[in-house]
Amino acid sequence: MRSRDLNAKNFGIKDGSGHICQTADEAAKMFFAEKYADSALSKNSVKTDNRKLVSLNNYVRWAKEENINRGACDKLPVKNLAAMNDNHLKAYADHLLKACTDGVEGKDGKIKTIEPKTARNLLSNVKTLLQEMSRGRANVSLTPKVAGLPTVSGVATKDHSATKEAHQTIKAAVSPMTALMMNVQRDLGMRLSESIKTNFSALEKAIASGESKVRVDDGTKGGRPRDIDLGFVPDRPAAVLAIRQAAAFQRQHGAESMLGVARIEAEKAAGSPVKGVHDALVQKVYSEINAVKQTHKDNPAVTAYTPHKERHSFANRMYEKLTGSKSPVQFDGTRKQQIAAMAAKLGITYREALRVDAWARKEVAEALGHGRMDVTSAYIGGGRV
Repeated sequence: MRSRDLNAKNFGIKDGSGHICQTADEAAKMFFAEKYADSALSKNSVKTDNRKLVSLNNYVRWAKEENINRGACDKLPVKNLAAMNDNHLKAYADHLLKACTDGVEGKDGKIKTIEPKTARNLLSNVKTLLQEMSRGRANVSLTPKVAGLPTVSGVATKDHSATKEAHQTIKAAVSPMTALMMNVQRDLGMRLSESIKTNFSALEKAIASGESKVRVDDGTKGGRPRDIDLGFVPDRPAAVLAIRQAAAFQRQHGAESMLGVARIEAEKAAGSPVKGVHDALVQKVYSEINAVKQTHKDNPAVTAYTPHKERHSFANRMYEKLTGSKSPVQFDGTRKQQIAAMAAKLGITYREALRVDAWARKEVAEALGHGRMDVTSAYIGGGRV
């Protein structure tokens, strides 16, 4: 095994000219080249190493895009693997969690989801490769379980809800538009893309006409519209207020969506039509949020915040409203104990509590806009008893 300075950039791995590798991809390739030169490996070992390299490249691609959203704040390592730590892996794990539950937008504009097993393997492969490249010196130890990624069956083992404190702290420091979008994400379970594209005046009119449900059909996953029953949301008054405030903001700017507001402002500043407004708005939202997180590094609830975690909060609070009991992922006990506690609180049998649980899960799934009930388990935990 060749000697190298493990404290240097990319753990001191050098290229063919004897210079330290300047990118993560180059360092990984040279590491494997050195590894294969020193020993004969089985086909299975090579296949496993290829998966690790693919996983690392997946992280690097995501990190580069994420760094654009972060602006000048706390950049993720993409060229120096020796600088990576568990905070960076946790940010990647949060991205993978969103990819499991809601999907992420690909270059073709389509929303794509990944299986929990894939997410767990991607995270584990990156961690394992870093440990191998550093000869055990890398400052990474985060496992899929500790990161709170769903089990292979898709069940959440950790609550990812944005806390009320984190919500209020960040909302108080961001722009009015971002704050309004945070409200509808939390109180209506909207995705960020939905809060950007929805015409809230239309929702406000539906409420004024006596409708018990509001329809969300812009920015939805797969373009599938859904109706949100205001009688089932965690806090109906807060949801109605969030809709009215967002609608008033859009009217004030002469637009029918937050995207429209952003486009009007961008074209006014440029004096001509502007492209890429949607991506610029998403970047603005994340940049504002990350700037706040930088000033609250001593507050784990704030530093862990992402817009997607507002949906987790919505799902868990909605389940509690419908059942009168904490969700499985928030309950301090086993799944059977959680159902038994629900039965005792409602004064019903265990079997009847199971039916209440199944009904609540169905309603939460519909409110979130998921076609499959099992996806709900990635938000509120539980699953089969």
